[in-house]
Amino acid sequence: MSALLSHRMAPVLLTLASCLLVLGCGEPGQETDKKYPVKGTVTLDGQPLADGEVYFKTAGTPDIVPIVNGQFDGMAQAGKGKVEIYAYRMETPPPEAMPGYTFEPTKTNYLPAKWNMETTLTEEVKASGANEYKFEVTSK
Repeated sequence: MSALLSHRMAPVLLTLASCLLVLGCGEPGQETDKKYPVKGTVTLDGQPLADGEVYFKTAGTPDIVPIVNGQFDGMAQAGKGKVEIYAYRMETPPPEAMPGYTFEPTKTNYLPAKWNMETTLTEEVKASGANEYKFEVTSK
């Protein structure tokens, strides 16, 4: 009897799963793909950050906005969420890291984790009004 019941329920469950997949997991009325202008400045120890990236993590995939000469200007999804800031430089691991191997320089984040992987920084991107931010990052 239970095998017959599970065979009858399989199409219902498959249809339900398909509907959920199509509808997504967002809240009712939430437009997760619509983005709004964001801009601002980023300083490192009081000086404009030469280049890097600001990650707005409001919903789903983070919106990444490049920083150039301490300024950023881009688009992000509306909502309140975490903000991560990264700055990169090209670095080559020291030869003693793996003797006998030659490494190519790689892009390495040099900001402390408190500004990115361990951030407590939050902001709200609004659907209307100015979304202007000033981030004052420190190297310590």
